[in-house]
Amino acid sequence: IEVDQIFTKSRKREVSDARQMVMYLAKKHTKMPLKAIGTRLGRTHATVLYACRLIDERLPLEKKLSEDIARLETELLSV
Repeated sequence: IEVDQIFTKSRKREVSDARQMVMYLAKKHTKMPLKAIGTRLGRTHATVLYACRLIDERLPLEKKLSEDIARLETELLSV
């Protein structure tokens, strides 16, 4: 998806999954508070918390999601 779509209000599965992965990675790899992550994405801290919990629950169940997160983390940490 296009980066701009992450900041939209779209509820399409591909967009919301990408947005939730951004929230999860931001929480995991930064010291930003949930409120700050949410503000940058036009969401509330509760939405960020929900997204992080959802990704945590889905990771052991969905191989593709786990691979995508691992690939993104590798790319982020190599920068």
